[in-house]
Amino acid sequence: MLKLSIRLFVITSLLLVGCTIPPIEASGDEWEVLYQRDELIIEYIGEEAPPDEISFIIKHGSRTTDGNDHPISSGRLKLTYPREDLVNDDITIKLDWNNNSDTIVIDKENFYEN
Repeated sequence: MLKLSIRLFVITSLLLVGCTIPPIEASGDEWEVLYQRDELIIEYIGEEAPPDEISFIIKHGSRTTDGNDHPISSGRLKLTYPREDLVNDDITIKLDWNNNSDTIVIDKENFYEN
């Protein structure tokens, strides 16, 4: 019985490891995005000091998520953004801060390469 339990545990673990989705990275002129599982991490990579807050619009197909004057910590913002099973559209992220703007596109093809 113990051997069977160990075998089932090993098989289940291998299946779960095979199902993990690697992160997808994309960048604009001033910002970089890492999309992993259900989380978007947006990080400031510009030469100036990072802003204290940003506004954003994330578009993916008919889905739009936005935030105005959203506080960020040390130039980094983490957002929960569930990954959909079927990805038929690019994800476009528009960021506005201190009278500046940057747009980052995560190409839908990246979802199928990973």
